[in-house]
Amino acid sequence: MIPLCKNGGSSRSASLYTEAAPTIYYNERRHMNKKLLIIIITAAVLAIGYFMSVAGRPIFDFSPSHSSEQPSHLSAFVSQALEEKFNYLSRSGNSACSAAFRNSISSMPDTERLRGSCCSAMNLHRYGEQVDGLKKYSDIQEIPPDPYDVEVGLACIMPDTYWTP
Repeated sequence: MIPLCKNGGSSRSASLYTEAAPTIYYNERRHMNKKLLIIIITAAVLAIGYFMSVAGRPIFDFSPSHSSEQPSHLSAFVSQALEEKFNYLSRSGNSACSAAFRNSISSMPDTERLRGSCCSAMNLHRYGEQVDGLKKYSDIQEIPPDPYDVEVGLACIMPDTYWTP
């Protein structure tokens, strides 16, 4: 056996060196994997930040998006009339997320209207998007033009799947 040390170490020291070699290789490789992981994460964060800045949207939006009290500048494309209707529906809703309310719908007059959001606060921007999105289905009589202002008669003929929580 050829000594691994220049000073002619014993075969015992050579066997210790060869046993330690895999551990050293493993540690070096682990260190390189950590560096590679850090580089990949940094690149991903920079890429996401770049694409989000190009899209003009923040990565994280901490604004009160579920509040019914949103300033009108958040919804520049929403018309004044739609904003007034939103204000009325979000403050004067008559619907609730309960089985009792659901069961009471069939006893209401068909011309009565279900107004507002039953389970959470309305959002002006999202409301505008929903009303605008429903316009392409205006030729289908069973789809209401406003998801937060629906005639009871129409609500009664909707399939049970719409009412399943």
